[in-house]
Amino acid sequence: MAGAIKFVLVFSIGFASLHNLNKKTQGIVTSQVAQVLNAPNESGKPKFSLHEGTKLTVLSTNEDWTSVQLANGNEGWIKTSELGLF
Repeated sequence: MAGAIKFVLVFSIGFASLHNLNKKTQGIVTSQVAQVLNAPNESGKPKFSLHEGTKLTVLSTNEDWTSVQLANGNEGWIKTSELGLF
């Protein structure tokens, strides 16, 4: 019984570590100019623009939108299609 509990515990820790390795936490703007919005939809208000090559920290993502943060702390939502994630 104790062996099974250890196995499940080690397996769970390993799976969580693998998930974190596959999680993309950095991004780079791939479109010439990308609008960063205050909400993850087309009706969100523009906060600022970013230019191609800008590096970002990815906070979260869904199918169409990614929440990002700049080095200066500014945050917003950008279309996932305008980013390269790594």
